[in-house]
Amino acid sequence: MDRHGRARALSLMGYGLTVAGSFLGGNLVYRHQLGVDHSTNELGPSLCFP
Repeated sequence: MDRHGRARALSLMGYGLTVAGSFLGGNLVYRHQLGVDHSTNELGPSLCFP
C-alpha cells in the first residue's frame, strides 16, 4: 500500500469513528435522555422583556 492509500484508509477510519460517535451521542441524548437536565425552572424569570 502506498502512502496515499494509507492516508485515505486512516482518514476513512477517522470519519467512521466520528460518525459512530455522533450516532451514539445522539442516541443517548435524544432516545434515552442521558445527561439531560430534567429539573424544571419553577420560579422562572421575574421580568420578561420582549
